[in-house]
Amino acid sequence: MSEKRIAIIEDDPFIGKYLTIILRKNGYSPLSIVDNATAAIRLFENEKPDLLLTDFNLSESSSSQRNEALSLYKTANIPVVVFSSHDKDFLTKSFPSFIPDAILCKPSTVDEICSTIGFCLTKSEFIKNSQQNISEPFYNYPIPINEVLYIRQKQKGFQIRTHSSALDLDSDPEVFLQHFPPNQFFAINANTWVNLAHVKTMTSSLIYTENEVLNFDFSFVRKWLFNERNSR
Repeated sequence: MSEKRIAIIEDDPFIGKYLTIILRKNGYSPLSIVDNATAAIRLFENEKPDLLLTDFNLSESSSSQRNEALSLYKTANIPVVVFSSHDKDFLTKSFPSFIPDAILCKPSTVDEICSTIGFCLTKSEFIKNSQQNISEPFYNYPIPINEVLYIRQKQKGFQIRTHSSALDLDSDPEVFLQHFPPNQFFAINANTWVNLAHVKTMTSSLIYTENEVLNFDFSFVRKWLFNERNSR
């Protein structure tokens, strides 16, 4: 599998260098670091990266210039991860034209950064490459896949949560998951598989779907991504 190319917008040279080092150590290919909206647009036009990791405040750039640059990436279906010292609530309200794929607050651990990037890339690949018809029903169950928010393992069996209801099933979720379209669902902790089609954004501890908020376990996802990457 080719290394995913990560664009970095960061005006602090120390943080930029730190991000470059940890990305390389974890199998990614960081591009040249830029520190303003104009340079970010040039980077987009010249490099077409797989993901953008960006600070919230950009040097010599207004908020409108920043949002214009980031919207360019989002329009091209390039995941945008915001890495900032601002409060998460403030950040989620600061983008009028689009929603970032994920928000990380400084400081974040290596696991948090890499798990977030891995999750966003997995979602992006699903959206770009999936040839599945997600309106088809589940195996043996009349539930359209595109209506399912997540699958959660219970003490006995598991629960399918849709926009309007919850269905409890007495079965092995691992067996049931084999009938899902490949990469449609992603394990975010030891008990829950979320439908990538319904993930709006995420923070360092939560996944936001269209009408649900789920806990996100970085250590679990980190392990899953590492094992998955090395099994290909």
